[in-house]
Amino acid sequence: MPFELILPKILDEPSFESFLIQAGPVAQRQKTLILEMGPVETIDPGGMLSLLELGNYLRLRGHRMLLHQPLSADLQQYLERAGFYARARPVYTVYPPYRKSISPSQNWDDDFPLEITPVATREDVARAVERLSKKMERAGGTVVKRLSVLLTDLVEPSGAGGYAVVRSDSSGVAIAISNRAVLRPIPIGEGPGLVETGRPGGLAKVTTIVLPRER
Repeated sequence: MPFELILPKILDEPSFESFLIQAGPVAQRQKTLILEMGPVETIDPGGMLSLLELGNYLRLRGHRMLLHQPLSADLQQYLERAGFYARARPVYTVYPPYRKSISPSQNWDDDFPLEITPVATREDVARAVERLSKKMERAGGTVVKRLSVLLTDLVEPSGAGGYAVVRSDSSGVAIAISNRAVLRPIPIGEGPGLVETGRPGGLAKVTTIVLPRER
């Protein structure tokens, strides 16, 4: 029988770390896991990347991963605009199956000038930076430069890669990066017990940087 893990109401980096304490021991015993997003009301860019990296990590270790969508239609649309579903489908079985709800002609605020993008090579870096430059035009020069530096560090010298996403809103611009060369341990029990932090045993670290909006 699959084991259900309920994700927190607010899914960000601190709450995801707490969630790992719950998920780690279960993943040692269960090979089919359901991640229940029903209660989730808010998820930030770092939370999205953490969820994708957890799915990648466990799938590669033989787990069957199912992802139950959030109940909120607004949150589903938000995840769609972030490019989350496109990246989740190879990792998770998403149910109910997501049906695209945003018409191509519908005018939405461009809150994700860079959707969730896999980055593993210099060519990936160049494409991501070019896309962000076009979306943010002159107002995003500092953001574009910072993204370029972060992504270059991501692929050199390790080449391990990860994901990148940029979110823009009234409070500022958030850049979230997952780095598979920098690993965080996964708890497997109470106290100091941790999976070793060698490449087979750790989860990609996610970093989020928030920059003020340029005028």
